Amino acid sequence: MEELTPRQQQVLTFITEFIETCGYPPTQREIAGHLKINGTLGVMRHLQAL
Repeated sequence: MEELTPRQQQVLTFITEFIETCGYPPTQREIAGHLKINGTLGVMRHLQAL
């Protein structure tokens, strides 16, 4: 199993904390907004890597 990149870890941490707080997963747009990623394509690539 490969280690996560720092950015992938940020994505995973945000998703985990969001689910714990809200009870449901964030949308790709919410992930992009929180991590300051332009558009959802970058988010989708991070999610695919996870």
